[in-house]
Amino acid sequence: MMESWVDPPHGDDTIIDTAAVTADDLADELLRLAAMLQRLAEVVRQSNN
Repeated sequence: MMESWVDPPHGDDTIIDTAAVTADDLADELLRLAAMLQRLAEVVRQSNN
């Protein structure tokens, strides 16, 4: 059975409590991820040339 995000296993502080994540935080993380994927795509494109 999968663990719940809201009730993380004890001792594991790497799981973010979703109740504490705001829409702004999520938007910032998505923008950061998009930028990283864009850089990765550029590296892959250059390595294929």
